[in-house]
Amino acid sequence: MSGRLADLQQQREKLQAYEKLQQDYDHKKTSIKKEILFQTEETAEYLEQAKPDINQIMEYFRVLAKQFYPEALSGITVHNNDKNNQIRYNIEAKIQSDSSDGINSVKLFCYDLTLLMKGSHHYMDFIFHDSRLFSDIDEPHCDELFKIVKDRFNDKQYIASINQNQLNALSSESQDFVKNNTIQELTDNSDSGKLLGITVELEYD
Repeated sequence: MSGRLADLQQQREKLQAYEKLQQDYDHKKTSIKKEILFQTEETAEYLEQAKPDINQIMEYFRVLAKQFYPEALSGITVHNNDKNNQIRYNIEAKIQSDSSDGINSVKLFCYDLTLLMKGSHHYMDFIFHDSRLFSDIDEPHCDELFKIVKDRFNDKQYIASINQNQLNALSSESQDFVKNNTIQELTDNSDSGKLLGITVELEYD
């Protein structure tokens, strides 16, 4: 009987501990919901106060996009994300028909440039684009891109890697601009002409 009583007391203690754990969990869950609601309200107020700044940033992006596609609708939207996740804002840059690879690449360029020039709370004075960015942009728009770089990068640095065939497709004016600002030319002639000065074999499988 004593052993049976000890077993029952042990089971009771476990059930009481589980009940306490469940209560603590429910309390924590309610507390988190309240905090999420509070943060959502705070964010809504902040976005309302920040409208002039957001509009200014949006207008900068729109002006850049219009240089490429004058007739296309474009802009940046910032929405309060009230879902149960760690993303506070839903930020979306848009240029009409940007499902096209070329327009999407232009959108990326405009968005990156907007963040660099009009963004706050960062100390970046340069952006870098790989040659992949230029692969889907047609020649006239590539010319426009480098015209923007030439006109707007006065106190900041634009770094890009560009392939020879992409360079050859540019207008003579854009080619001269790129060549006059080339820091390093990479070739496949020898290891010394490669970026790291060695051949690097990467296993992707």
